[in-house]
Amino acid sequence: MWKTSTDERLVNWQKFREDLGELPLSTALKNTAELWSRAPFKTYFLDPLHPETWPDPWKLVTERHYCDIARCLGMVYTIYFTKHRTNVLPEIRIYQDINACKLYVLLSINDGQYILNWVPEEIVNINIVEENQLQLLYQYSGADLKLEKY
Repeated sequence: MWKTSTDERLVNWQKFREDLGELPLSTALKNTAELWSRAPFKTYFLDPLHPETWPDPWKLVTERHYCDIARCLGMVYTIYFTKHRTNVLPEIRIYQDINACKLYVLLSINDGQYILNWVPEEIVNINIVEENQLQLLYQYSGADLKLEKY
């Protein structure tokens, strides 16, 4: 999907989301994590302090590079535009590893039942994250991301 033209990427993303709606939630989340883990990576793209500047779903998909925040945002948008939207409470959570001074940008679904972007292409739960020395820095809910306007 990522090496196609902008128009093709938007069409492919729509088809991908339609297909996700027919899958169980856990499978839909795994497929979403796999898709976005393959997106072209750029270290810094979106500012964690200013979610109001983050792109809307269609603008995001037309980009050619994605930081961890953009990947998580893409996962939020992808799941939000499926039949699963009523069954998920997405939050983007940004943690700092106290010992390693590393940031983790994670997508938490349903208060940590499912965590995406901890390990590429895999889904874990909040227990795995809490076992590490992490400090929550920022947390953005669906309301903070103004998903209702889409």
